[in-house]
Amino acid sequence: MADVQLSTICLRDCGFSTVIESYLNALNAELLTRLQKSGEAFLSNAVIGETFVLRACIVNFRTSLEDIEALPGIVIRIGREVDAAIRPGKQKDPERNIL
Repeated sequence: MADVQLSTICLRDCGFSTVIESYLNALNAELLTRLQKSGEAFLSNAVIGETFVLRACIVNFRTSLEDIEALPGIVIRIGREVDAAIRPGKQKDPERNIL
């Protein structure tokens, strides 16, 4: 019998650099909801300490390298949409070019 390996990674959108942890948790929770509703990818979540993170676990034999490579771009795009929609005060972040 072959050794079995499970490919799991935890990640999160960190928004702009001056945010507080509760905002990042809310941003990532909403990002997960929108990501799942979009149907572009399916992630779950984990809470590590008090930190809400996104969790990708690659177990489907039909998952391709292209699927995995597309995931960061999808998460970034939807994360930016969420950040723009829920950011307190709608402060401009020049690095991400979002209002």
